[in-house]
Amino acid sequence: MKKTEEGVLELAGVIAAVRTPRFSSALVQYISALCAFDCVVILGYSKTRKPVYLYDNITHQRELLFQSYFNGTYQHDPFYRAIMSGLEPGIYSFTALTEQMGLATEYVDEFYTDTGWKNEIGIVVRIDEERWVVVFLGFLSTQNELHRVAKEKLVPLFPVLSALCNQHWCTESFSFSLAPTGKINIRDLIDQGIATFAINQLTARELTILQLLLQGNDSKTIAQQLAISVGTVKNHRKHIYNKLHIESQSALFAMFLNHLIHMG
Repeated sequence: MKKTEEGVLELAGVIAAVRTPRFSSALVQYISALCAFDCVVILGYSKTRKPVYLYDNITHQRELLFQSYFNGTYQHDPFYRAIMSGLEPGIYSFTALTEQMGLATEYVDEFYTDTGWKNEIGIVVRIDEERWVVVFLGFLSTQNELHRVAKEKLVPLFPVLSALCNQHWCTESFSFSLAPTGKINIRDLIDQGIATFAINQLTARELTILQLLLQGNDSKTIAQQLAISVGTVKNHRKHIYNKLHIESQSALFAMFLNHLIHMG
């Protein structure tokens, strides 16, 4: 029986998972079939908002991602700064990028070394003019050979990785992903909450906009996804707030959290 090419079955799994919550984990399985790495983080970058968490499998110092990185450290991340400055899509190593751009001294001294990562590969994919997805592959070892081999295997496959990400996120908002294996998965609860929140109080269009708001999208992003004007989105938001008897997005999230609590 002819041997299956490396990663083919995993690639089929990614294709089958496009536009489903399983996509990020399937993509990581495909990449891990191609090369070795220690951990992975997938983030969504945008010109109009903070980075968005999409997936991770970190087991060491994971709290740094949520307590430090998303609370401002990301602004010093060489990948974030390079992307905001016009970095072309592709596959880059952390060390090469920092040396090339003369960046990261503060980032390395105050954050990067605490993560335990010795190097990383960033798979930088542009989704549209304002959004990027970056798959960060972390290496906990100082062995440059592992990092070099991984990059050599991935560079020729960048068009495939880019196409997969674009197929998934071109019409999908940067929303929640499935929890990594072995962790408590609240994705199902959140999905159920979003699907049932205010379902008897709003029109179908208002529910669509409400669900996008709950996933962290702003009016401009929602307008682009639904092919309507920003003004129309703002009018719908006003009607949603009036019907729910609230006055702000923070009040909306508070109401949604209360809805989740009562679901439990």
